[in-house]
Amino acid sequence: MESFQSIPSGQEAEYFIYDENLNMASSTRKMLPTKRRLSPLLHDESKDDGFFDESTPKKSRQNSPSEGRQLFSFPKIFQDSVHGPISLDPVLVAIIDTPQFQRLRDIKQLGVGYWVFPGACHNRFEHCIGTSYLCGEMLTTLRHLHQDVYKDPIDITDKDILCVKIAGLCHDLGHGPFSHLFDGPFFKRCKNFDQENKWTHEQGSCDLFDYMIEKNQRVRKVLQENGIGEFETDLIKAMIRGENKEIKTNYRDQSLQKQFLFEIVSNKATGIDCDKFDYFARDTHHAGIRNSFDFNRYFKNVRILPVKNDEGKEELRICARDKEESNLYELFHIRWTLHRQVYQHKTTQIVEEFLVQAMLLSDEKFGISTSVKNMEEYTLMTDSIFYRILCLNDEDDDIKKAQEFLRRIQKRDLYRFCGEINPKIVENEENEFSSSQKILSEEEVANEIAAFDDDVSEDEIFVSQSVFNFGKKDKNPLIEMNYFGKNGKLKKRQLTELSSSLPRNFEESYIRVFCKAPEKIVKIRKAFYRWCKNNGYVTSSDSE
Repeated sequence: MESFQSIPSGQEAEYFIYDENLNMASSTRKMLPTKRRLSPLLHDESKDDGFFDESTPKKSRQNSPSEGRQLFSFPKIFQDSVHGPISLDPVLVAIIDTPQFQRLRDIKQLGVGYWVFPGACHNRFEHCIGTSYLCGEMLTTLRHLHQDVYKDPIDITDKDILCVKIAGLCHDLGHGPFSHLFDGPFFKRCKNFDQENKWTHEQGSCDLFDYMIEKNQRVRKVLQENGIGEFETDLIKAMIRGENKEIKTNYRDQSLQKQFLFEIVSNKATGIDCDKFDYFARDTHHAGIRNSFDFNRYFKNVRILPVKNDEGKEELRICARDKEESNLYELFHIRWTLHRQVYQHKTTQIVEEFLVQAMLLSDEKFGISTSVKNMEEYTLMTDSIFYRILCLNDEDDDIKKAQEFLRRIQKRDLYRFCGEINPKIVENEENEFSSSQKILSEEEVANEIAAFDDDVSEDEIFVSQSVFNFGKKDKNPLIEMNYFGKNGKLKKRQLTELSSSLPRNFEESYIRVFCKAPEKIVKIRKAFYRWCKNNGYVTSSDSE
């Protein structure tokens, strides 16, 4: 944010005027009045607007009323690495300028992926800003299409658009250190993990959103000025969680649920939402992978139509033009590609394992897992935990072990890769392939491989399992989407109607085997290949 310094009265200066009709800022030169702008560093934000009159005594200048802030209540421009210059409402800027949101600058979007992909240095901070922008663009485009193109107006209010933007901005507030590592591998193996009431980052986002409103007077004020009350904050949290909240409107003489509001930020029904639009574009950009999905095209080929839900009741939902099938397929295909090449990269999995081990060993000392119950502590729980553990001067054995894991990450002293297999594909003696339904645990795999060499122990073998799919497990995600034809009428696509060139299998799993003991890498690799041959598993001859 810019810091405005005081300028002598009567001095000519350049400043910006925001023109709502042109949706842009234009500069002009004018003699400044006798009111001058104070640096934000010189006053209490909660009490002072940053302006004072020449006649105001110096002692009372920091207690001036907060009326002047509205002079700078126009949108602010952010330069984004993916979307270019984007405009954000003052309400969003007020939320961004809080400690609860700024913590996202220190949480990597791809978690430990940065240790494998040097370009993946982006954080949750910019992803949330990008998601908020896309949410606003999508709902604004829908309103324009229905009013000016389809001539079929839908009740989409300015407040609806603002709530969707806020939900998009705050949807990842609750991420912990290293993003999904925290509420995934770490929490699942943590002794404080509640199996019945599983904590998720969505819940953390809602908790931190409430805490942010409670602790920031400026946020409370700007929300109140824009009509965001208790109902709207509950609506925003429902959008973040991907849940439903009753909010109806009259459409074609019917009272229908505005379900489309819950399909923009986090769409649990189809998996097509602005959260994915942004992080697919952002992650591919920073990881150096081509993204073939065009969300701008999608925005221009959607409309809202009444669709029956599982209970047989009609509700207003987002539908895509039937010709968007191939574009939507690219969306789900890029998801598979990112998981296969980036999110679950073999080296990423080992760095993740080392970091999880370090966090588990130091959990009691730093209160990592219990911080989710205290938002003041959780505000400070970020990726910085890596160096907080390393910097701790403690003789505790667990802390020393944790520090050793982190130093091994820094020195790239990782487990060695032996190979991987798809356990569902087996080859018989006639070189014919068939599918296998055998399910193996990681412990079983390590024990069976170790049995092929008396000098190898299962403790020297690390096994991980990876699952790659298109977002709906083994189902075709395109079937879940609602479509409409050129005539604007709803049509449900059947599997037989989809392009025959599309895949028919949408999920695959892999078992990866690593060597913990460098001196036994050759023996473990040989044992692994003997185990594969004995069970008919197909593996690549490339063993790094």
